[in-house]
Amino acid sequence: LEAHREQAKERDDCFLEMAILYTQVGRLDEARELLLSKRFNIYEGGEGKLTRHHGWLYTLLGRKAEADGKRDEALEWYRKALVFPANYGEGRHYSAQEANIYYYTGLLLAETGDRAGAEKAWEEAAHQPNHVTEITYFAAKAMEKLGRADEAKAEYERMLADAEHRLENKDLYGYFGVGMPSPLPFELNIVRQNTIPALLIKALAEKGLGREEESRKTLEALKALDVYGTPLRFFEMLNIL
Repeated sequence: LEAHREQAKERDDCFLEMAILYTQVGRLDEARELLLSKRFNIYEGGEGKLTRHHGWLYTLLGRKAEADGKRDEALEWYRKALVFPANYGEGRHYSAQEANIYYYTGLLLAETGDRAGAEKAWEEAAHQPNHVTEITYFAAKAMEKLGRADEAKAEYERMLADAEHRLENKDLYGYFGVGMPSPLPFELNIVRQNTIPALLIKALAEKGLGREEESRKTLEALKALDVYGTPLRFFEMLNIL
């Protein structure tokens, strides 16, 4: 992609993939500069991919700032994670999930002594749109922070059931419509496409339920299939998996 940068820039999906790769290897500032350097025109099947990566990127920027002892800067990154630059060409979808952003915002505010602010952020995380994705893990973690352990456990169990259902039906195509994932050229393998997110959700659910050994085995199966994938890499960067 770097060798053919201008050609890559002509395709929104390839250029976004380049930014994702920069993020995966920890070149966060370069990833951010890349996303701000062109006007995106969201295509059918690509809705939400850019804005979701925006959330991940700015969450990682915030965590990095925290690790460097820059709490004010970290909080600013989390705030920017909730604002989409105009050049993205896409606003917030009604089904957008941003519990990862709110969860870490809450942790930071709690560390600075702002308990009320932290609880408000965790409430936002806990009340995300309820379709199951890897982001659901952060909603459950926020419930734990709010002292709602039973609700968190139920959420992990819902994730596990959803993952197992996906694995049982991994050879089936989803409904073709707005929001259906659109892979890069030559990457359409429906079994692989369905199995990867299912295994990630399963590993996270098992971890949340305290089943560490089961989670580790599921993670091994996931890595055997997609060792360099996203968002797995982001969970590794956050020391979750």
